[in-house]
Amino acid sequence: MIKSVALYFLANILPQSIAFLLLPIYSLYMSLEEFGIISALETVTNIFMVFVSLNLYRSSSRFYFSTQDQNERRIILGTFFWGSFLISLIFCGIAFISNNLLTSIFPSIPFWPFYALTILTVIFTSLPRIILVYYQVSEQPSKYLKLNVLKTFLILGSILLFVVYFEKGALGQIIGLFTAALILAPICFYIAWKQFDFTINWTILREGLSFSWPFIPTLLMSWVLSLSDRIFIERMLSLEDLGIYGMGYKISSILLIISGAISLAYSPQFYKIANEQSIQIAKEKIKAYSDVLIPLLILFTFALSLFAWEIVTFSLDEKYLPSLPIIRIILLAHLLSSILSITSNLYFYQAKKTFLHMLSYIFACLIKLILNYFLILELGLIGAALASVISAIVLVIIHYNLSRQSFFIAIGWPKILSLILICSTLLGVVENIEATNLAISLLSKIIFISILIFYIYKNSNLKTFLNDNRKRA
Repeated sequence: MIKSVALYFLANILPQSIAFLLLPIYSLYMSLEEFGIISALETVTNIFMVFVSLNLYRSSSRFYFSTQDQNERRIILGTFFWGSFLISLIFCGIAFISNNLLTSIFPSIPFWPFYALTILTVIFTSLPRIILVYYQVSEQPSKYLKLNVLKTFLILGSILLFVVYFEKGALGQIIGLFTAALILAPICFYIAWKQFDFTINWTILREGLSFSWPFIPTLLMSWVLSLSDRIFIERMLSLEDLGIYGMGYKISSILLIISGAISLAYSPQFYKIANEQSIQIAKEKIKAYSDVLIPLLILFTFALSLFAWEIVTFSLDEKYLPSLPIIRIILLAHLLSSILSITSNLYFYQAKKTFLHMLSYIFACLIKLILNYFLILELGLIGAALASVISAIVLVIIHYNLSRQSFFIAIGWPKILSLILICSTLLGVVENIEATNLAISLLSKIIFISILIFYIYKNSNLKTFLNDNRKRA
């Protein structure tokens, strides 16, 4: 588990770390308005990714474990890979036909070349998804890592070429992403041809779509929860403000990379335990994992919040200093989302209760839209960040309670909330020190993190969990 987490973490942190290292370059070669365009198109990309293949890659991970026969698994994965590519091509045609509707999302950005290249990039970017799922469920994290490394360096080289060498600004970043996706496409086709059946089983495809379609409204709601605020900012404030907000969101997303790596490594373990053990034993083992992983997520959140000032001050242009409070507020929203990804999300998937999963997101989404309007109107960028946190809290409450009707496992929320409160208090102390003395601030941060690590080790099940796994090994 630890080895897999490390490999998945590296596979997921590498693309984001490269993107983070590019931020100083963006600040030199792009204006705030141009970075605002990039942030806006990232929002559009996330919308397209919801529809582009009808989320068949999610069916891949669930249906893979429905059989032990390797030939059947090849048929399942082949059906979903080629089926998703066919659906992507259909989506591409519809998107180009309805270009006037698409440009209404961000009216200040023209369809050609920005929207058009973004659509084409999404089509080819979706190709590695089922391949990566295959490497995950078949527990081949090293191959998962290699494919992500290749993808990362293709993106890095292409973006540097068009942004730095050709000095194309925001357009250069869009062209770079498209070029990298185009180069990676034939490699993905080759892997699919070698590992999957070159066929589409229409019965399996229908079953896969029946499992994956409820994710569409759910993911749309998730998009509203995480990215809709950018539309409000562009319309109610400016592209420059969107650039600041987008930078804060991007830095806070480091937590999502960490939690994503944990989730990728943990999900196969979850499904194995849930499907191979008796229900009572399975739930006890899964709870043991949750009691360890959640405090670790809180620790990572606290560490990123502590060092957000150093990240902004020493790596970005001073024009991005207003993004510091945005980072710390959104980190809390990301933490709640990360907790759901390793708990009640999986409970819904195991019980195939994706409809209930969807309902909880719909309600939280409505709350987020209302909060976006009123809080951004009153508080600007801080209001947008607060809207994310409040709607995340609402989602956790509804999501957790609805999950009682699925493969439910209780979570120790009192301990979690007390740990979050301790971290928030320590962060408040550090914020006061930051403004007076840099050396004392750094020393206090190291001391506070050490105290928190010791607290988690003593008060969570980490010590018992490690000892039990050592004995089994």
